[in-house]
Amino acid sequence: MRNFFIFILFCFCGCESTSYLPEDFSSFEGKLSWVKTLGGSNEDIAHAVIETEDGGFAVFGNTKSVDGDVTDKTIEESDLWLLKFNAEAELEWTKTYGGSGDDRGHSLIQMNDGGYMLLGYSQSEDGLGSNNEGQHDNWVLRVDAQGVFMWERSFGYGGHDHAYSIIKTADGGALFNGFLDVTASNGAGNSVADRSGSLHGVGEFWCHKINAEGEVEWRNYYGGTSNDRSYDATELANGNFVLVGTSESIDVDITDPKGSYDVWVVTIDATGNLLWEKSLGGSEIDGANAVLENAGGNIVVFGNSFSSDGDRNFPKGSSDFWITTLSPSGVLLSEDSFGGSSFDLGRGLASGSDGVLWLAGYSRSSDGDVSLNQGDNDMLILRLSPDHVVLNSLSLGGSALDLAHDVIELSSGKIIVVGETESTNGPFQENHGNKDLVIAQFH
Repeated sequence: MRNFFIFILFCFCGCESTSYLPEDFSSFEGKLSWVKTLGGSNEDIAHAVIETEDGGFAVFGNTKSVDGDVTDKTIEESDLWLLKFNAEAELEWTKTYGGSGDDRGHSLIQMNDGGYMLLGYSQSEDGLGSNNEGQHDNWVLRVDAQGVFMWERSFGYGGHDHAYSIIKTADGGALFNGFLDVTASNGAGNSVADRSGSLHGVGEFWCHKINAEGEVEWRNYYGGTSNDRSYDATELANGNFVLVGTSESIDVDITDPKGSYDVWVVTIDATGNLLWEKSLGGSEIDGANAVLENAGGNIVVFGNSFSSDGDRNFPKGSSDFWITTLSPSGVLLSEDSFGGSSFDLGRGLASGSDGVLWLAGYSRSSDGDVSLNQGDNDMLILRLSPDHVVLNSLSLGGSALDLAHDVIELSSGKIIVVGETESTNGPFQENHGNKDLVIAQFH
């Protein structure tokens, strides 16, 4: 584990309208505390970060390395990788989980006993993988507070079935989602209703509700006859769930498609029944990677958009960070674009103190809301006021590919951003391999 202090772009970005900003907004200094790169000589990626009950944080992703900071695996195939840090950002322990196949880690939650439930997808049926039905299966693992393996569950059929997001539910269980190759399943994969009469061609939003022991309470899929993939979910205060992702379909569950690929928002009740769905976007490619419920009870959806028509009013470049706000019934209340004239893609979304929002992703722009680009894609973090005015724009990168995948604001007020880098200069001069896991802290 190495710390690097680097130059960081920090700017206050203007907005088209004047908005009153509480004094508390100025408490964030917009300064980089440190950057850590971890991994070995192969590929190492962080997809998710959560605050832990002890005031520290846990980082989760996957690694192909068998050297460097990866000390408990011997096969150069991708395994899940979990790293635990204390409140002082000191690495306490790391663990890998997988078999001889391709295993990818994407999301995690901390359970009531201090342990973790990990989510990804797996091709393995050896090592910790007890079963595989096809290419990739949804994979859930339970580990204790020290990362020691407890149990695993595999969910899938003959095709590629990927899982991307897991949330802890109010009843102490969990809900996870991703996509199902429903054709390969012959219409199986649901327990809410018989949907086998409308087989869907490429992928479906696939959602599982499980209890604390990983037992399935219900599952269902949603979509049309083309490619539909779910990347995030949230539980609303009323007990319903919202799934978001992207849809290419124009039929079955999709009632108002907009263009090539749309942001697709699906709201279901506590037992998986579809309540309402909404497509958002224009004629080009639009997708959602994150969702949350804000303090006002509205639904905030975050991703990116290539469109310049339809629901998009003020595009900035070829692809923008795109955030939309929906009412609890699915009415579009607002939409805002962020970025510059080049390529910007949004990945992570988090709420912060005073109602602010944190957006994380990557950018090739050097104008608009992004004043500097160091090379290929740089990590880009935006801090928004409750009414979506850009308060801070933070850019981090070298000359190669640098991607931010997730962001959180800790109870201490510190900001943790995780992702990956291929750069060997700038902040990443001590690169470990062809792709390193990156953790950065701002204050």
